[in-house]
Amino acid sequence: AEGEGGAEGGAEAGARLKEGDGADDAVRAATATATGSLNEAAMRLLSAVQQHGQMLVELESRRMQQLMCSAVDTQLKRLELKMSHLDELASAMRKERDELERARHQTFAERLALDRRRAQPSQGAANVAAVSYAPAAAQGAEHVR
Repeated sequence: AEGEGGAEGGAEAGARLKEGDGADDAVRAATATATGSLNEAAMRLLSAVQQHGQMLVELESRRMQQLMCSAVDTQLKRLELKMSHLDELASAMRKERDELERARHQTFAERLALDRRRAQPSQGAANVAAVSYAPAAAQGAEHVR
């Protein structure tokens, strides 16, 4: 009986092993399912993190574009102010050049008039000198008499 029981016990043990294998399979299946669920959850989390990161990159990119546009606008305004200032300086220089040109023409005209006056009085001065010496000579002759 023991031999039969031993055989039966071996069969029971084999059945238990098979049942254990079934339990192990269930555990393995549950573990695989849990691992699959965990992997799937991890993938979803990583996907969400990636999408969030991509959104942040896009926001940062838009912000950088706005800042660049603002910087370009500021530089453009500075250049426009400088050009406006240069236009004002050029206008002032033209006015000054025109005034200097008028002053040069006026000085030239005054110098020409002065040269003409100098030329005329020298002829008149010779006449005046001749006239002044003539009466003095006549007066000197009267004293001699």
